[in-house]
Amino acid sequence: MSGVGSTEPPRSGGTGFAGAGAGSDEHLVEEARARRPERLSPRDLVVTGLLASGFLACAVAMAAALPWHHSLSSLTVAALVAAYALLSRVEFEVGPGSAVPVQLAFVPMLFALPLPLVPLCVAAGYLLGALPEYLGGRINPTRGLVLVSSSWYSVGPVLVLSLAPSDRWTAGRAAIVLAALASQFAFDGASSLIRERLAFGHSPRTLVSSFAWIWSVDALLAPIGLVAALTGRAGVLLVLPLAALLHLMARERRTRIDRAVTYGQAYRGAIDDANRDELCEIGNRRKLLADLERITAQSDDQLVLVVYDLNGFKDYNDSFGHPAGDALLRRLARKLADAVEPFHGEAYRLGGDEFCVLAAPREEGAGRLLDAACAELSEEGDGFDVSACFGAVFIPAEAWDASSALALADRRLYAQKHTTSLSRAQPHVALLEAMFERDPELREHVRNVASMSVAVAMQLGCEDRQVEELALAAELHDIGKIAVPDSVLQKAGPLTPEERTLMQQHTVIGQRILAAVPALQAVGAVVRATHERWDGAGYADGLAGGAIPLPARIIAVCDAFEAMTSTRPYAGTRTTDEALDELRRCAGTQFDPEIVGVFCKLVAGAAATAAA
Repeated sequence: MSGVGSTEPPRSGGTGFAGAGAGSDEHLVEEARARRPERLSPRDLVVTGLLASGFLACAVAMAAALPWHHSLSSLTVAALVAAYALLSRVEFEVGPGSAVPVQLAFVPMLFALPLPLVPLCVAAGYLLGALPEYLGGRINPTRGLVLVSSSWYSVGPVLVLSLAPSDRWTAGRAAIVLAALASQFAFDGASSLIRERLAFGHSPRTLVSSFAWIWSVDALLAPIGLVAALTGRAGVLLVLPLAALLHLMARERRTRIDRAVTYGQAYRGAIDDANRDELCEIGNRRKLLADLERITAQSDDQLVLVVYDLNGFKDYNDSFGHPAGDALLRRLARKLADAVEPFHGEAYRLGGDEFCVLAAPREEGAGRLLDAACAELSEEGDGFDVSACFGAVFIPAEAWDASSALALADRRLYAQKHTTSLSRAQPHVALLEAMFERDPELREHVRNVASMSVAVAMQLGCEDRQVEELALAAELHDIGKIAVPDSVLQKAGPLTPEERTLMQQHTVIGQRILAAVPALQAVGAVVRATHERWDGAGYADGLAGGAIPLPARIIAVCDAFEAMTSTRPYAGTRTTDEALDELRRCAGTQFDPEIVGVFCKLVAGAAATAAA
């Protein structure tokens, strides 16, 4: 019994139903039925189109190149293709696909037809069998590609039998037939796995039970097909009653699956209600925990969990009333859900004014996800300003289970919220004290960077206002590191890609912290740009050359020099001359060459003065 992958009549599929367990994955059957009238998705169209094209090219090449051991009889071809078409309509739905007893016609094809012609006859039988559904509009025409791509299973047996020595047919017949059957399963499994994985993202593990069920029945039907092939017309008396019995069994199975789907819809409806936040109509904490457990158990893909808390929502509620507050939460929830969808993410409301996002963005997309989510959770107007603080954690790099991930994200959220609160009360001093409390060694570092930056700015003839802004930005350029774990900041070895992504967010986080203080918003823009590169290869925005704010270019040079000449856990300390040589080497790529030149002259002049 051969199956059809993901949503079609005939060849193999996903997690299946077996015997009494027909309801175990009825949601996959329901999904498959719903997609049949629909056009193939763009991704599925590409994958399945390539598989179908590859099959047709292979089948035509085999028909032209392999020897024909039988003469061609149009009547025999028509009869077997028609039998194949009829048998392909006897469907046993299995997971996201279905199984059909075409083995009863396929095996006789291998013996009665010229072998090189069999794959093309198989594809013709599939298309002929599905013709009533296509004409009736029950299956979208693009899904004919699935039927053609499902014919790959026939290639293996044809190759084995064509290459088998003809003089060994008597003594080695059993071994050859077993080899042909094994090759059928191999080609069937490979083509189905390729489509399920690339088009739908199904894990190979979820397909094992369906393949086991389908291949077991195929193996049992193969001897009957072989007997029918060897006995000629007498074999028809064996195949026809069996086909009729299988038709009745398939119809009864479909009835049971229909019942299971109906019950499943009702059950999932109740589960969905329990997992949905009633106010915002997105997932709630219960759904978040369930999704975390399910995804981490099924996949090793890198995830990011972000917990958000709204700033200013209590004041909004007090000023405009609870109905208006509820409407704002619903509005922000819808915007958040739409914003995270491109990052393969889902939004949840944890309660009150706390939201959460669970996503699987590409490495370079984590920062854009954070930016997009924060933007959609912000709203301002006459008399109110609502924004968001957040805490992010990478799974499994930083946490292995739901409870530890949420706990770490909460700690980072409230660390950022506490710092933002301090900044509103005492903008500059409060922020610096919070940073120094986290890392006392930063006190000397930022002081040195600030003094060197001011000296360079004055040498460049900057105005007093620019110098003041530069001094503040130099002191606060590392403020975003309060949201970066110590394990990353103090790591002696190289950072992992996930850790590097997290580290590179500190300039963006710093800008968000400073943006909460109107007087420091311009400083925040400078802080965001302090790790841009002159050649455009920096972060967070990939700015290049003169597009990088001048204060940020100055801070970048001074910060690099201070870092190189200080004790660091991840690199050795360099001498002044070595550090200056490195700055000169990187001038024009990482640093503004003019600023490097000014800085090197200042350091050399200071050294000469000290020596004198």
